[in-house]
Amino acid sequence: MCFAARTYESASQLNHQANANDDAIAVECIQIKKDFGTGSIRTQVLKGIDLKAVSGKMTFLVGPSGCGKTTLISIIGGLLTPTAGEVKLFGKSLASFSKGKLADYRSTKIGFIFQQFNLLPTLSAVENAAVSLVIQGEWFGDAIKKASVILETLELGPHLYKLPKELSGGQQQRVAIARAVVHSPKLIICDEPTASLDSTAGQQVMTLLRDVAVQPDRAVLIVTHDTRILSYADRIVKIADGRISPDMNIPKE
Repeated sequence: MCFAARTYESASQLNHQANANDDAIAVECIQIKKDFGTGSIRTQVLKGIDLKAVSGKMTFLVGPSGCGKTTLISIIGGLLTPTAGEVKLFGKSLASFSKGKLADYRSTKIGFIFQQFNLLPTLSAVENAAVSLVIQGEWFGDAIKKASVILETLELGPHLYKLPKELSGGQQQRVAIARAVVHSPKLIICDEPTASLDSTAGQQVMTLLRDVAVQPDRAVLIVTHDTRILSYADRIVKIADGRISPDMNIPKE
């Protein structure tokens, strides 16, 4: 696999490039810290993360298990509250949102893609893909039409009305991608999107994710330890022991 077209950047390089076009900054983390537990069992998982990610790019967050990657994207996605620091999405501080407004923002502006797909077993592929639109109050028929278009783009036209158990792992992940992008969110957050897929299915999913998810006004954040897909990254940020690491010597295939 060729990695010549991709770059491995330190935190300072990443932030410097983002500063070159502030209008393109989608995600800005300022000294993010996160503790779990209290007293003697208190654990500091994130220890002062500064990060900027820009629209129109795939930013990969890599690092060993337990380094804080998933905690960080959970904070960026508004699922967790940091112990200290600030997250801004497209210039808006998440701390300024009420719980209700934050929930609305997540449902309309953020799309999540998880390792385990999280498809509803009793719904068909197209119904699963349409869920986010229905939750937002869109008429069911219109939601199904929009979801169908996305699924056909993802080469799932013949499988629209199959249940998740009737789909392969790669096909289920495509449904999850459709569900994440069908409402045109400005930020896509992916947590280990290829970890449960074989190499061929993983490459197909990443190609489709790049074709469908990456837009000039949309940022894509991907947490992964899958070295097979690093060539798809526009930027790679390494996290180690709760901090952005300057060591970018990431294994290559």
